Amino acid sequence: FGIINYNNRILFIDTDKGVMELKSSGKVTKIAELPKDSRAHGFSYNIDHDKFYISCSNLDSVLEYSNKFELLREFKLSNKKDLTSNAQHHTNDNVSIGNSVYASMFSSTGNWKTGMFDGVVAEFDLISGNRLNDVITGLYMPHNVSYHNGNIAVLDSLNGHLMADNGEITGTFPGFTRGLDFDGQFYYVGQSKNRNYSKVVGRSNNISVDCSVIVFDPIRKVSRSFQFPIEIGEIHSILLVD
Repeated sequence: FGIINYNNRILFIDTDKGVMELKSSGKVTKIAELPKDSRAHGFSYNIDHDKFYISCSNLDSVLEYSNKFELLREFKLSNKKDLTSNAQHHTNDNVSIGNSVYASMFSSTGNWKTGMFDGVVAEFDLISGNRLNDVITGLYMPHNVSYHNGNIAVLDSLNGHLMADNGEITGTFPGFTRGLDFDGQFYYVGQSKNRNYSKVVGRSNNISVDCSVIVFDPIRKVSRSFQFPIEIGEIHSILLVD
């Protein structure tokens, strides 16, 4: 799921195995455990606090870890999981900047299982631990909240929108957008085979079921696509490396 560059090391989340490292040799090694059945997704590192943040869908929370992957705190999206024993918000990705951690989720109110996809990017205060006001609202199955060139960006996945620059629609794509990076000029947007295309029938004039990475110029609004083999159906994160 989540993948980051940490001190020139490529770390990523295997939701079943834990935190993994991809060595330059191509070898993959495990470096930390994660709570069992937490369904870890998003992964970020806060350089100011020297801590890691991992979004866990089945916990309805974002976990804070030390630089040695010692569990420090849990930021709960609400108390709904405590009341129902089931996750209700479907959080997936996060990014931590300064004294905040920003988390994307399918439902701010915790009602996506009853058909209310009030997706948002929520903010937590790292000092108090409190959840603050939602930063970007009105999203449909959002993923990959991130920070590029001084701006928070997020993928409004089912609608196919890249939201950046004050939360505005920067680009729109025909597939389920998931996986995002930026090199200072181009955005790199992943597209997965759309398992939920029935939800946008009648709302979209072109529903793609391809799996690819789109290189997008946000100024000229021009893109090209790199198609993946048919055996690969989903992309969750994209990381540019030298």
